[in-house]
Amino acid sequence: DILLIVGVILCLVVIMLGISYFRPDLGNKAVVQIKVDGQEFGTYSLHENQEIPVQTQYGYNLVVIENGSVYVKESDCSNQDCIQQGSMNLDNYTQRFLGNLILCLPHKMEIQLIQNP
Repeated sequence: DILLIVGVILCLVVIMLGISYFRPDLGNKAVVQIKVDGQEFGTYSLHENQEIPVQTQYGYNLVVIENGSVYVKESDCSNQDCIQQGSMNLDNYTQRFLGNLILCLPHKMEIQLIQNP
């Protein structure tokens, strides 16, 4: 009886380790999607450092993806709320007030962090 219990526990441990090892890393597929007035402006890898100028009829924003985080570095909107929302990444988006979004309401811009596109 004890050998059977030990055997079952050992099998479960091996299965759990196998699932952990072969599980896909969803963080490596994370993307940043930028929309303006509900229309997609572009989709960018969260893991490729870049600056994205978003110039539209509503105004200008400079979106930065850096070291796995995204934030608005510059904006010519009146209230600067988009800049004050700070950076968003896979580690902090669940604690943010707007979750996986950064918004610039005057420019009708939405930045969304998508973990598994």
